[in-house]
Amino acid sequence: GEKYISKPTYASLFLQDKMEYDYFVINLGLRYDYRNTDVTYTAWTITESGEPVPYLKEAESKQRLSPRFGISYPISDKSVMHMNYGVYYQVPQFLYLYTNMSGDVSSGYPLVGNPDLEPERTTSWEIGLDHLIGEAVKFDITAYYKDINDLVTTRSSFEVAGNSVTFFVNEDYGSAKGVDISVEKLPANDFITGSLSYGYMVAKGIGSDALEPYYTYLTSLEDTLAPLTEYPLDFDQRHTLTAVIDFRVPYDRHLKVAGLAIPGGWGINTVGHYGSGLPYTMTDVDGNRLGDRNSGRLPAYYTVDMR
Repeated sequence: GEKYISKPTYASLFLQDKMEYDYFVINLGLRYDYRNTDVTYTAWTITESGEPVPYLKEAESKQRLSPRFGISYPISDKSVMHMNYGVYYQVPQFLYLYTNMSGDVSSGYPLVGNPDLEPERTTSWEIGLDHLIGEAVKFDITAYYKDINDLVTTRSSFEVAGNSVTFFVNEDYGSAKGVDISVEKLPANDFITGSLSYGYMVAKGIGSDALEPYYTYLTSLEDTLAPLTEYPLDFDQRHTLTAVIDFRVPYDRHLKVAGLAIPGGWGINTVGHYGSGLPYTMTDVDGNRLGDRNSGRLPAYYTVDMR
């Protein structure tokens, strides 16, 4: 076990201005994030002879500014276009920051945390259309693209006493792009509301999880290096479909079915969800990989709930 005392500090500030004009609306935002990991840890430097030498280092504070911009404007009395751009930062998990602060590399395959990790950055673009069909049906279609950088991963850069030392670093990247389509039945006098949503997404990158290289590549007989080209990420689910139907009778309304009076204050809600198969890496019975990483697909699944 290891013991340390740390009181990390997080602070954020968000400013937003909404500007409404006759023909369009603009939303401007700016977020400021601050992080102080508050810990001294063991870092390493490589000498001219190639020998790794440990030294104590105080973690540096991290600051980020992330702009947000959105605009919407009507193209008819029932249609509105909208576009959004934003930068989003995510703080790395404490596991990645505070593991093995003393820099103990005496065990096999030692893993060392990195309190100086940068926040993971996602840059997002989005464009969509909202359209009202009649008076009670809303249609929405949105296309998006997300560029993900500085993803936390694990890399081994040197050996100590024959053991490969692995560190948490910001070296992975990925992307996600897709289209979301939805049709919603708005509340009216017929007691029925519902929605139908479909999503198509492609998510690719060079790492699905921070510990993937540590567990997969360092101990593998054939995959000794982390991938250099993009492949489908573990959460690359191409197709999703969700349907909701809600029948709700108010307390003050009474229905008649076959001449029988039915009291109010009840409802039936049904939710169905379908998802296409997630990717996985195929292997034979001996564990040898077949094909490229995540080239296989698990079966699709679906659920139906009623209340």
